[in-house]
Amino acid sequence: MAKMLSDKGIDAIDVSSAAYDTFNYWLEPTTFDCGWRKYLAAEVKKVVDIPVIAANLIRSPKQAELQLEEGVQDFISLGRPLIADPQWANKVQSGNEDLVKRCVCCLYCFESMMENAYKYDNGHCSVNPFVGREGTSLNKNGNGRKALIIGAGAAGLTAAELLARRGFDVTVLEKEKEVGGQLNLAKKPPHKEKMNWVCTDLLSNINKLGVKLELGVTATKELIDTYNPEIVINATGGNAIFPKPYIEDNSCTVTEILNGTVKLENKKVAVIGSGMTGLETSELLVSQGNKVTIIEMSDKIAPGAWFQHLDDALPKLNAAGTVFMPGHKLLSVNEDSVTLERMSDGANINVDVDFVVLSLGVRPDTVLYDEIKNSSKYKVYNIGDSVKIGRIANATESAYQLAISID
Repeated sequence: MAKMLSDKGIDAIDVSSAAYDTFNYWLEPTTFDCGWRKYLAAEVKKVVDIPVIAANLIRSPKQAELQLEEGVQDFISLGRPLIADPQWANKVQSGNEDLVKRCVCCLYCFESMMENAYKYDNGHCSVNPFVGREGTSLNKNGNGRKALIIGAGAAGLTAAELLARRGFDVTVLEKEKEVGGQLNLAKKPPHKEKMNWVCTDLLSNINKLGVKLELGVTATKELIDTYNPEIVINATGGNAIFPKPYIEDNSCTVTEILNGTVKLENKKVAVIGSGMTGLETSELLVSQGNKVTIIEMSDKIAPGAWFQHLDDALPKLNAAGTVFMPGHKLLSVNEDSVTLERMSDGANINVDVDFVVLSLGVRPDTVLYDEIKNSSKYKVYNIGDSVKIGRIANATESAYQLAISID
């Protein structure tokens, strides 16, 4: 068909792939490799004498240039990358490609568009809170006022960038040795490395703006006073829920699995909770040779999750022999088993396991905020997961709303 069209004299052909019934192969989730489908465009290019255009999940200028040099295609097409950063091409052309905010394929643009269309609202983007607000301009009245931000996750770094663009003198304190917050855990399951881009790209931008970043610093009320700030923004995130009583030597939260504190190999593992964090942690566990049973109180796995994420995760877990037990409530963790209540009839059952991983959600960390919120020395704000646990888009949105509202 491509050759026939070429012979008929059309000017160019734009090669895409898949359709609504093979959703993830045209609107890929995070786990798909950049350029995974470039071979399709390359095959078309072999039989036509006209320019070939293709998107090919291109996420960096380097990748785009390489695919041109390889003869895969003649023109670069960008879709979601221009939602994440409308200045993509301008930044590259001006030699500032390190400032490009890359699309991480989280699918929130499509998910939010589908949900918001029924409410007469637009879609949104996890890394670009200006989507749908392109006419918004930042008030440049910071005038060197000191803003101190506690926490270098997505919320804290977004607030740092926007306040710096407004002219504030911004310092960020982060207790860990690297930026990222909860995203340092999100990037750990197999093929989730793109999650690291969110804060890596924000870091490049705040460095360009002169924001001061201090890593390995635990903020206290006394330390904050030494900075003499006018504004303090608490972005301390949240902590995984670990309810008592559980047997601590054979139980942990997903955090300890993802950060490597607890390493399991060739074990029978029960994962309690089938939200996307539970499923992604299970992917990591099965990749390490464990046999996983996922226990979910709801009558279906990952209730409320966007269907594309499930279409991506469930086949991999099924292929690894994962057992799914929806409609079951955890009653107790025993030395070599868990006791469950079957929700349909109230019957108690035991499942033999070596280890239990709890994926019961995250609660906001407000310890510091509660200590400083009534300060008379500076204005205090709270954003991101330390207000309400959410996704990347919720973190960047809360930072945006605060940054534009500060007088």
